[in-house]
Amino acid sequence: MTKITDHFTLEEMYASEIADRNNIDNIPKDPTILKNLYFLATQLELVRSLLNSPVHINSAYRCLGVNNLLGSKPTSAHVQGLAADIICPAFGNPRAIINAIIGSHIQYDQVILEYDRWCHIGFQPQGEQQRLQQLIIDKSGTRNYAKDTKRKNWEKTVGESEPDMSYRTPKKTTKRTSRKSKR
Repeated sequence: MTKITDHFTLEEMYASEIADRNNIDNIPKDPTILKNLYFLATQLELVRSLLNSPVHINSAYRCLGVNNLLGSKPTSAHVQGLAADIICPAFGNPRAIINAIIGSHIQYDQVILEYDRWCHIGFQPQGEQQRLQQLIIDKSGTRNYAKDTKRKNWEKTVGESEPDMSYRTPKKTTKRTSRKSKR
């Protein structure tokens, strides 16, 4: 095992049951992809530190053959070694993981809640501007992810205007008294 950070190995960055089942070589050899995987591992260390729990990588690097079998786009950050699908059961569900990442100092390109089963976190190459994009992908499609505790997991479809939530806002009552308040 080739340890590339304190908690991650190179092998877990490219491990793939899909590749194994289909006899596909998913071991990256391109120096740029290897450099990206080292960068990805350092960013996952930040996530692990934030969550204060071990992070399990379901999928990180995918060669085009594996990526195609999964039905993913050839432009996926996984193909470049810049994304990982993760879970962290000791911390909480994928939505809790995403909320923690969004509320942190971690600079990511994308976090995606995928099918309420895992968190995808992707990055632009080291030194490039990260978009901080937050999405949900599920059977309904792709839409923006909004962390808003007042609206309890409110989600907005891409391009849709914000719904009227006024019916949930308690009305202010103005009660006047002649007593002076004690401070």
